[in-house]
Amino acid sequence: MLLQGCGEPRDRRADLASLVAAERAFSSVSEDRGIRAAFLEYLAEDAVVFRPEPVNGRQWYQERPETGVLLAWEPVFADVSQDGNFGYTTGPWRLAEKGGGNEPAAFGQYVSLWRRRPGEVWRVAIDVGTTHPKPDGPPSPFCAATGDKWVGGASGGAESGEGPMNMLIRAAGDFCRVCSSEGAVSGHEKYAADDIRLLRTGAFPVIGKGAVLETVRSESGTPSFEMTGSDVSSSGDLGYTYGAIRWMDEGGQPSRGASYLWVWVRSANGAWTIALDISVPWPTPTAGGGD
Repeated sequence: MLLQGCGEPRDRRADLASLVAAERAFSSVSEDRGIRAAFLEYLAEDAVVFRPEPVNGRQWYQERPETGVLLAWEPVFADVSQDGNFGYTTGPWRLAEKGGGNEPAAFGQYVSLWRRRPGEVWRVAIDVGTTHPKPDGPPSPFCAATGDKWVGGASGGAESGEGPMNMLIRAAGDFCRVCSSEGAVSGHEKYAADDIRLLRTGAFPVIGKGAVLETVRSESGTPSFEMTGSDVSSSGDLGYTYGAIRWMDEGGQPSRGASYLWVWVRSANGAWTIALDISVPWPTPTAGGGD
């Protein structure tokens, strides 16, 4: 299908195909040449990886030797912006010792956010993942995001004339405020997309707004948020925010923390909604905020 964004119509199927091909090639390099080599080849210069707090990805991998393990992954879901230069994929990963016949020793889910400049190749802007038990069966078949997106471009807001980035920051701030004052269920009720995907360490993906509301209902504690990064496509329909979450106990003291990434999609009416919510817990509670 041809999609009209800012400028010439684009073939979304071709953009999606190139994004998914880049993700699969990324995994193939990891299997053939090693994790470090793959990430240094595919990470953008300013890429962020979660370890578990956000750090400069290229610097993190440059400072570490190649490992002797095999990391492979497969996209099962993807979306791409109207301009064709901003997208993400997610799916399962597995880790095993190198050598024929070795069973994977660890499993989880990854999220890769990708950018490319016009006429250039895709590069990973953000990499984050969670762990979970061994799956019972093979991965789900690949599917792409559906639904109508905002087509007004980056020139302004749906009604107010406000730019997409400012609208995204405002929506993210309101989501944080609602989660902190009324609870995570209320926040997700207001901002979650109908087909939202929720990724948490130790659990398999939760898909769909109803299932996500039931899951976040069990996440105890009062959260506070600090946003440290964000970006939006030039077509104004796909973006992300990331940062830190800290939960307080009944005495108002920090009890635990995590790094979060929210992928946002802008619907046809101009409203931003959360398409993917992933958080990665910090190893130990830290009273000073995780530093």
